[in-house]
Amino acid sequence: MVVSRTRSQLDASKERIEALGRKCLPIEMDVSDAAAVRAMADEALRTFGKVDILVSNAAPPSVVAPIENLPLEKWRHIQAVNVEGTILLLQALGPQMLQRGRGNVIVVSSTLGMNGNPNSAAYGASKAALNHLTRTVAAEWGPRGVRVNALVPGPVNTERVKAVTSNQSIYDELVSMMPLRRFPVAEDMVGPCRVSRQRRVCLHYGSSARRRQRTGRARPRSRIAAAQRLISCRAQALRSLIAARLNICQIPAEWE
Repeated sequence: MVVSRTRSQLDASKERIEALGRKCLPIEMDVSDAAAVRAMADEALRTFGKVDILVSNAAPPSVVAPIENLPLEKWRHIQAVNVEGTILLLQALGPQMLQRGRGNVIVVSSTLGMNGNPNSAAYGASKAALNHLTRTVAAEWGPRGVRVNALVPGPVNTERVKAVTSNQSIYDELVSMMPLRRFPVAEDMVGPCRVSRQRRVCLHYGSSARRRQRTGRARPRSRIAAAQRLISCRAQALRSLIAARLNICQIPAEWE
């Protein structure tokens, strides 16, 4: 199922999905409309019986302005789509995941929610709220079998930023700050999404006491230490990407 306010985007996504031999249910909807979100969830459950993975990725056009010139209605619209829209999706589709004791939620955030950048107060504040919301819901739903993670990319070369990437001097300046010396593209987000939806990823780390409860056997300490070193290295590498403004995935709290 794909959801968007734009019919052309829905048609294009539907065509690509069906070309893979998969069924697609496109729904034209504003994610900030509570009644529309509820109707969408009902239609999805009638059609598919369940929803295993929820990706919250809607975003309105950004407002580039200093805070003293930021129209309040623009601020409210961005919060309504980015923050309240995600909450509405969680409330509409989360209960059936919790009832089954499994599911996966991926919230698409941004490094602008972690850094204070000029002229991005509305968008940055909404993404900061999503980061905190993700951590909170992960703490609430994780023990009940539903994984909740956030992708926190830096600038990605999509239609939304073509005004920037089409300017060669600005493009070159931004790329010079990126370790790979290229602008990330949407396809770069696929890997982290695939990792975060895999159930076994959340089972890499566990104390010997917890393992003993599940299996009656303690994991050898050497294997625990090796797993902890591996997780620490991965976390350090991801933090380096964050510092370089090319972050691709928020680190799950249980990995730290």
